[in-house]
Amino acid sequence: MSAPRFASPPQPFRTTVPISMAVMGAVAMHPGVAKRWDAALGSKLSSDKVKAIWWATIGLHILEARSAAKLATAHDMPVGRWVAQTMAYGVFSLSVQRRVARDLDSAS
Repeated sequence: MSAPRFASPPQPFRTTVPISMAVMGAVAMHPGVAKRWDAALGSKLSSDKVKAIWWATIGLHILEARSAAKLATAHDMPVGRWVAQTMAYGVFSLSVQRRVARDLDSAS
């Protein structure tokens, strides 16, 4: 039996990462949400900082997805699935992918 070529991160990450990104995206992109954020939490973490963190995270996920594509290609894994999953979950997907790649290497 051959090693699996795709796997997902554990459930906590599949829930918390998209929710966190959605909240940060709402604060970053919607002025009304940003205003409410600043009223509630602005003294601790301003909406401008949340916006910067959100954009940096998007950029980082793009770089991680490129890395996932290269790793998937090198190990004959489904590239599109790994890229899409890594765009959504970032490093949590990438760590699972590295484990799958190691399993594939040891199986062959």
